[in-house]
Amino acid sequence: MGTKTNYLNISGYCFHPLVNRQALKEDLLSQPITEGLKGTVLLAPEGINMFLSGDSADVHQFIQEICARIDLKPEQLQIKESYSHGHSFNRFLIRLKKEIIAFDSGFSAEESGQYIEPQELEQWLDTQSEQVVMVDTRNDYETDLGAFKGAFVPHIKSFKEFKNVVPQLADVQDKILVTYCTGGIRCEKATMYLKHLGFKNVLQLKGGILRYFEDTEAKHYDGECFVFDRRVSLKPNLETSDKKVCFACRQPLTAEDYNNPLYVEGQACPYCAPAAH
Repeated sequence: MGTKTNYLNISGYCFHPLVNRQALKEDLLSQPITEGLKGTVLLAPEGINMFLSGDSADVHQFIQEICARIDLKPEQLQIKESYSHGHSFNRFLIRLKKEIIAFDSGFSAEESGQYIEPQELEQWLDTQSEQVVMVDTRNDYETDLGAFKGAFVPHIKSFKEFKNVVPQLADVQDKILVTYCTGGIRCEKATMYLKHLGFKNVLQLKGGILRYFEDTEAKHYDGECFVFDRRVSLKPNLETSDKKVCFACRQPLTAEDYNNPLYVEGQACPYCAPAAH
């Protein structure tokens, strides 16, 4: 979907034990192919998480390079692709982290959850929506832009807070819970955590919202999907919207918001300016 332009944007992750991460980082940074890339690669004991933009051939070559070094197949990274007119990130970084997505839950993310493909989910929502509860695992500034219709939306400021709202799911744990997020990593960890707590009927939307946009007509989703780069959000056809983001509070902004007198680029917006409170 969408029109192919000059730069390929990808996101991908995999829970896969990594050792000698410092050596891996130095090896990857020494590769000439990285000179044309921008974005971030996170390396943690539990796996890898990456967001990159660049020439299509360079991005795909880098994926092949890193997979060869950590004994992964490219499809295990669950790559999501879209295109833009320029780089979506400012620079190229490789960082060593304790977790590829911070959760601080005290459990080990070792066993992935069970996936449901976007097309199958679409059929379920068409025919048996009363038996399915969509569970959003994203932050409130993301869900403000869009969410699945009728979803459980936790209204959290960070993913670490998700565990605090899990008790609210007790009344629906006899239904099928389908967790989702932007690209899959947060909902995968949330699924692991729910299963760790004893929830039985828990599935994860494979590839997250972005894959759902790619593979279906997205008729059970209202709005757009926030993305963590210069594009701010994507429409269901994977085209860039007209949104900006406040770099002070991360709130996505509409044209009306950034024409508001309280909007000062790079400093404040109508949601966080002192005069707004």
